[in-house]
Amino acid sequence: MTSASITPLRKKPVGRKPEPVEPRFWSNIEKRPDGCWEWVGCKQSSGYGVMRVNNKPTRVHRVSYAIHNGPVPDGAMIDHACRNKACVNPDHLRLCTYAENRANAAVSSRNTSGFKGIAKGRNNKWRASIWLSGVFVNLGQYRTKEEAYLAYCYKAKDFYGEFTCLEPLP
Repeated sequence: MTSASITPLRKKPVGRKPEPVEPRFWSNIEKRPDGCWEWVGCKQSSGYGVMRVNNKPTRVHRVSYAIHNGPVPDGAMIDHACRNKACVNPDHLRLCTYAENRANAAVSSRNTSGFKGIAKGRNNKWRASIWLSGVFVNLGQYRTKEEAYLAYCYKAKDFYGEFTCLEPLP
């Protein structure tokens, strides 16, 4: 093969310029009766909406926060107060730390007790524990998972305040 038959690599993508962010953002929202603004565009397998901004995939709840409140500070996270990962309603989004965001997370699908922070111990008692400032804190062992969960709830409300999302007791 001669060098004349080799096509040089392009340094910049060829094609039309992408549409501005806001029109693309607004065209993919469906307002629901429960107050959530559901993202109906592309979603990640995790459930978060995503769109390209400056040629990078960006989660749309961060785009929504930036449109309505200005740039997201470096290192900050955006919490969904409604716990709906596809929601972009700015009234449902709030700045938070990693710990606060985890406090509002749903119970893991691997959880066998049905309650956040509660696991069955080796001695057949229910163990309550919580992460506080990067440290795993044991809250004790209890006869029932409901008693263990009450211990977790008191500590979580005390530490995380408004970010605490607790499951109701049965």
